[in-house]
Amino acid sequence: MPSVSLYSKYAPSREPSNEGLDETLIKVLGQCSRKIFIVIIDELDECLSASERDGFVKFLASLTHSNTKVAITSRGEADINTAMQALPEGQVAKLALDAAVVDQDIRPHNLEYMTGRITPTATGALC
Repeated sequence: MPSVSLYSKYAPSREPSNEGLDETLIKVLGQCSRKIFIVIIDELDECLSASERDGFVKFLASLTHSNTKVAITSRGEADINTAMQALPEGQVAKLALDAAVVDQDIRPHNLEYMTGRITPTATGALC
């Protein structure tokens, strides 16, 4: 299995290289050609440098030629928008959300969640 060989190569204390991770993902996807894979990358803007993100987006785009679908969530950072716009037409569907609307939706959920988790003897306020 590719994931086992990746672990053996880098264990116990070293991180695999980006190339090693890319290679492993491609091998795993190639072994299961009859299934559809969905790769979800959440908060792309929170990881990597701008140049690394550009390369990562291009790598992910190269996976979509077969049985792989990729979903990426991110803030609208300029470098990410540029990388996404450079992809072939039809390969990207962009859904922009207004941060203020998202915050209004999330706040009541978080308050309800936290209210149910904090005991009456806890000090401090929720809002």
